[in-house]
Amino acid sequence: MSVIKTKLISTSVKLLDQLDDNKSEKYFLGDWCLQNKDQINFENYRYIIQKHHWLDLQKYKNDFSYLGDLNERLILALTTQLNQHHNVHFSTRYWRIIIGTWLLTFIPTVYDRWETLRLAFESNRIFEYDLHAFKKQKFIPNNFDEYTIQQFTHTWNNYIFSEILISKYANKVSFNKIGFKEKYPLELIKKRKEPIRIHIYAQVDKLLSLFNFKYKVIFVRPYFNFFTYLKLSLKLKQIPRLHNVFEKNIIFKKPLSNNDRKLKLHEFAPLNDFETFIKDVLFFHIPKSYLEGYKELENKASRVRIKSSIIFTANSHLSNDFFNHWCAKMIETGAILVTSQHGGALKQPQNLFLHQEKIADKMVVWHKPIEPNHVRLSVNKFAQHKQYCNGTELSIVALEAALYVYRAQPGPYPGFLKDDYKQKINFINNLSREVTQNIKVRAANRGEGHFNSRSRYKEDLGIEKISSYTSYEKMLSNSKIVVCTYPSTTYLEAMFSGIPTISLYKKDHWQFDPIFDKLVKILVQNKMIFYDSSQAAEHINNIWNNPLDWWNSDQVHLARKMFFETCGNLEEDSLNEWSSFFSNLSKDLPTRD
Repeated sequence: MSVIKTKLISTSVKLLDQLDDNKSEKYFLGDWCLQNKDQINFENYRYIIQKHHWLDLQKYKNDFSYLGDLNERLILALTTQLNQHHNVHFSTRYWRIIIGTWLLTFIPTVYDRWETLRLAFESNRIFEYDLHAFKKQKFIPNNFDEYTIQQFTHTWNNYIFSEILISKYANKVSFNKIGFKEKYPLELIKKRKEPIRIHIYAQVDKLLSLFNFKYKVIFVRPYFNFFTYLKLSLKLKQIPRLHNVFEKNIIFKKPLSNNDRKLKLHEFAPLNDFETFIKDVLFFHIPKSYLEGYKELENKASRVRIKSSIIFTANSHLSNDFFNHWCAKMIETGAILVTSQHGGALKQPQNLFLHQEKIADKMVVWHKPIEPNHVRLSVNKFAQHKQYCNGTELSIVALEAALYVYRAQPGPYPGFLKDDYKQKINFINNLSREVTQNIKVRAANRGEGHFNSRSRYKEDLGIEKISSYTSYEKMLSNSKIVVCTYPSTTYLEAMFSGIPTISLYKKDHWQFDPIFDKLVKILVQNKMIFYDSSQAAEHINNIWNNPLDWWNSDQVHLARKMFFETCGNLEEDSLNEWSSFFSNLSKDLPTRD
């Protein structure tokens, strides 16, 4: 008697081929497997969609703590290994600046895939699996930017799942080995065409570099609006620069080296099978900019003719390998690094494993300080509070999330996304006809590996309900009431706009730092945060004709004041506030030639 096997489907790569018969049971590892579901009539199949392992919130919290500790152990081991390999002697901080963002992204990503498969094999099914003949070298990215692009693709995730299956479950799976003739994710990356104005800015910036290359503060993607940045630079008595020299996409000419990719973390002692797997595969995934391209990138960074004792950035330290190589070397020679919050409202606990705080001397935050090196300043993203009160629309700001876990990130995980979306549809269905006529949903499609919320809302509500404004600010200017479906940056922006705003989200999907507990309680009491879609709709129906009566009431006014005091505000003289901060930093620095 033949044993009936279950077809294990890890992603939607060649999904139709994986559903080659309708006899065996199909076991989908997650909702991401069904992104191309419109092509298939699932009524012809027996199938199971596995629930995500982080639906257990206590497991998520425990795993988050474990992954944070593992990240630190790996940083220390990589410091020793990379110093030896490149024949240099740099500090852990140096290597954390260079590889830290990639590591804190890669490790939770692979751990999620590992745990997803562990859960599948606990079902005690006998699996068969289509194993593609991938070429490993095709997945090695030039830099962190390329890594982030491919990590959401079904092909790359199929590759990761396959690696784990071969390593951990080879004797428990029947593999169907098949060829792979499709293009790889990195081969599909198209070079972005920058607007003409960007080229003009670059040329002006290059011209300015001829006059001065020594600055009190080097601003790299500082997140100020143009006029605020211009005034701040002049106040600091320096020429305003964009420093476009760091915006280079460097393709390394040196070919891949088998020796580089066979490195082992000799000082890393695995505590479990997952850590052993990471130790075995890490150097086959690490971007070229940290191995084969390291020396080339170092040489290019050393030729950057910019000098300063203070470096300030809000974004580049999280993604720009060229900037990070230059910055890390500057820090080693005594420069001060100041990073800045660049988004958020209600802060999640230990976001990014405190990476930004660990690489920076000071981190500017908008919310109340939490960590020892936090410095609270006015929100650099905004020039002033605004008052838009003449709009006619109920603007709903939709969440566009990844189908795959890519960090130990906040917000709804893959298993939560359907429930999160259903909550918003239930909210809309409970609105009065008068309100419904004025709905506009701002939603996005990010393509493969994402929820593609715009398409979902378009299908359920109709194209006429989808916002067509090119900018969030334009949408705000036409809003009568704003509904933010997640408590992050767009929520803060809506609050700054002065428009009556509520936030609607699933309570269990978002975890916040304890310092926000009191604020959240006050916002809920004053109907500014809702967890229940029916109650949120009832509130909007009640206030629609004159929302300012509610918004400007004494209790709501106090709640709004508390929100700004806790999450982010603008001082009346924010320019002097920022200028004084940098001037005081400069005074404390030792004099250098």
